[in-house]
Amino acid sequence: MPAFRKHYKDLAFYLGDDAAGDTLTASKAAINRAYFRILSEVKQDTMRRSFTFASRVGVAEYGMPLYVREVFNIDDPDRNPGALVEISPMEFDRRFNQRTAEGESGEYFQQFDRGVQRQPAEAGAITVVSDTISDASNHFLRVTGFSSAGDLISEQVSVNGTTEVDTTKTFGTELERLAKSTNTGFSYTGIITVKDSSGNTLASIPPWFDSPTYKWIRLNPIPDSVKTYTVRCMMRKPALVNDDDWPDFDEQFHDLLLYEAGKEILPHYGKAEQAQLFAVEAARRMKKLKDLTSPRPNRQYVFDDVTLQSSRHAWPFWP
Repeated sequence: MPAFRKHYKDLAFYLGDDAAGDTLTASKAAINRAYFRILSEVKQDTMRRSFTFASRVGVAEYGMPLYVREVFNIDDPDRNPGALVEISPMEFDRRFNQRTAEGESGEYFQQFDRGVQRQPAEAGAITVVSDTISDASNHFLRVTGFSSAGDLISEQVSVNGTTEVDTTKTFGTELERLAKSTNTGFSYTGIITVKDSSGNTLASIPPWFDSPTYKWIRLNPIPDSVKTYTVRCMMRKPALVNDDDWPDFDEQFHDLLLYEAGKEILPHYGKAEQAQLFAVEAARRMKKLKDLTSPRPNRQYVFDDVTLQSSRHAWPFWP
């Protein structure tokens, strides 16, 4: 039986219903909460990686791919020394009165977090579509942003599978947040793509993100030519979504997922005594796993030519 499926089915069995519905949904959610607690305890919830991206002429601000948690440095292979100098937003505001200067970028700062990776090119409707036909009827996406007049507006869109759906409201060039939701008993299985009225991809939301957050950087001066930079960063690990997703820690301790999730959720199903037994076993297994875990667990993966819209191809799964 595949990895993730085995763990959530095992937990659903202890909850008393492994068929379908809310119990199975609760089981999957509990396994993922346990998964990230375990990764955090053994300091394996992130991985070091690097990717390349190309600047755009006249564009200073860039949203990093969805999995980027922290930017370490940005390297320009055509410069000597190659690394761009990181400055603070306060230093930028203090030193640069002329914000529209263009040239070869030599500095950057980590600007803010946003709910989209790219902002709309112009005011208009926002388009929402899934790459899976099953994300329909009971699936929704709330779009929040500013109108051209500067008013904060929001609209919930009913997702219609692979058929594009437009908002009825007109959004300006600043979006703040995208948030998925479903009716009870339903979940997302596909990637939700959000576009502006010009067809530009603003965000691609995998099934395991309910509301994405992208880190944004600003280059200084504003690029006057296309250049390819190498970004070294800390990357988040994805949640367990597909039945054959494999928990990314020592296989010998995968049973810890059951005990860690069970101690949390079993009391809600009237099984407090069983939860106490799970808690004891979870503590014992967690201690053993921490004793055997490398103090420097992060590995580095290198990928080239990552497009700055998150997609299946831009962010490969890891072994």
